[in-house]
Amino acid sequence: MNRKIIVVASICLLSTLGVFSQGNIVDLGVNVQKSELSAVDIDGDGDRDLIIVGENPDGRFAQVILNDGEFNFSPMEYPFVGAALTTMDWGDVNGDGNLDAVQSGFAADSIVTNLFVSDSEGNWSVDLAMGDFQHMSPSMGIADLNNDGYTDVYVFGNHFEGKPQIYFNDQEGGFAASAQFEDYQFIDPYVSVVDIDVDGDLDLFVMAGYEVNIDARFARIFYNEEGTFTESDPEITAKGFGHAEWGDFDSDGDLDLLLNGDGWVNSGEDNDNIVRLYENDGGEFTEATTFTTYRQINIGDGTRFADWDNDGDLDVIITGWNQDAGRQATAIYLNNAGSFTEADVNASLPGVSESAVEVSDLDNDGDLDLIIGGYSGNQWNGDGSAFNRNVTLVIENTSAGSNEAPASPQNLSAVASGMDVTFSWDASTDDLTAAESLTYNFYLINAEGQYFYYPLADIATGYITSQGKGNVQLNTEWTVKGLAYDDYTWGVQAIDNSFSGSTFTSATFNHLEGGPLNAGIKPVLVYPNPVQGELKLHGTEQVKEVLIFSLAGDKVYAKALVNESSLTLNLAKGVYVLNAVYENGERSSEKIIIE
Repeated sequence: MNRKIIVVASICLLSTLGVFSQGNIVDLGVNVQKSELSAVDIDGDGDRDLIIVGENPDGRFAQVILNDGEFNFSPMEYPFVGAALTTMDWGDVNGDGNLDAVQSGFAADSIVTNLFVSDSEGNWSVDLAMGDFQHMSPSMGIADLNNDGYTDVYVFGNHFEGKPQIYFNDQEGGFAASAQFEDYQFIDPYVSVVDIDVDGDLDLFVMAGYEVNIDARFARIFYNEEGTFTESDPEITAKGFGHAEWGDFDSDGDLDLLLNGDGWVNSGEDNDNIVRLYENDGGEFTEATTFTTYRQINIGDGTRFADWDNDGDLDVIITGWNQDAGRQATAIYLNNAGSFTEADVNASLPGVSESAVEVSDLDNDGDLDLIIGGYSGNQWNGDGSAFNRNVTLVIENTSAGSNEAPASPQNLSAVASGMDVTFSWDASTDDLTAAESLTYNFYLINAEGQYFYYPLADIATGYITSQGKGNVQLNTEWTVKGLAYDDYTWGVQAIDNSFSGSTFTSATFNHLEGGPLNAGIKPVLVYPNPVQGELKLHGTEQVKEVLIFSLAGDKVYAKALVNESSLTLNLAKGVYVLNAVYENGERSSEKIIIE
């Protein structure tokens, strides 16, 4: 559908920010560049707010700006730190079901690597007890990198500040550092968490301005296998001081790469102004097209995949210095079956360099609005319209239509194999986005209310609190390793290319029961239950071993069986799970109570 921008002069001042609007463009009065922009419902009121961190001539800056859903914005104090070249990431690190964040960046006199946690009342604080991370910048984020249901943290920065680290959640309120990336010596790295091979775990893509060992720009994939990462060269033109953006632009069921940044430095390309789109075909990357000339002059967030025109496929949004035009630029390229054309609106968009860009439906009208930040000097609305300063702008998308959310996923299934559980569902459908391109948000909560997977969405309504790909991306199957025995509630929602989410389809799962046995296997009968001392067994002819676990998943008893029909147990009173391990490797599980 066609979109147009209506420019009507109007000005309104708000608090100390100096906010004003001109037609569909709102100037937030935030004087920063080389910034990080986040759009997330930080106060839980049903509309997405803005978090802006960057630098200006007076120093470093951080500001949360609350949104009332009608393009009225007001500043609010939060503990985030003013920093340059910063990254922020959002999720639930401590499993309490409340939004948390991590931030790295260069503050005025220090390097920031902070974990911020919130409580059920919306209070935010720095959590020093849970996380004391390597002080490196500029790349920090959170994700479950070993599929155990606990959120891990990665910190990658300049090699003279320390060594890049993955901090695996130790499941006890802290983290254990992994040394597997310590041999790399990066300058200005940027890390993307993305399931490149769609195999049900999250891989890493690392780009860097320089890597000492290869004496060049750096661009590598690190494929994940249960938290162990293996380097692979995608054989693309490496870029530095830019951004890597991932999305399925060709609707073939894997995530493609939009890469921008500076060349030179033994990259094979003596040019800083080319943005490349690479098609991913089963891990093989080929150049699909280029966009020129744009130089971001910032690390991270200079480009975006988003369905700007609500036609179901991913368009491309680019910011930066346009060398050909001799000015800052903001450009939207509309996707039509894999071919891209410039949107008519581009000529009337304020351009930015030293830039960052975000998309979010800030007025909940069913289309994505645009948030840009950086230095803006172009005449975007005739003579005299140039800002000629750092800006942070909200640009309303004035579409005539509203996007419809996808259908909710169906046929949820949870199957246990020992302590590993595979959750699956049928691919969902959407009126415009291809089924192959839908991503999914997955949540998993135990009987005590602990979150093992936390979606950036309201599980009651499906409202997405921070719009983007779902937390399990394109997968319709996800295995959680070593999941503690318990009762669980879980669910999944589908997300289309306009980042609208379906309602969640939810189910319950009793992990105490284990997985189904083959028809030829006779389950073991355990009695009496509850038991005091001696536990009798019946039907152990095909059983080679009995294991007993606490509800936390700790093995507390193991015995190989040779014609035994009873076990003498010296365990503390409580509830346990007994596993009977069969000759063919299968298991059956049963809850036992020791009195």
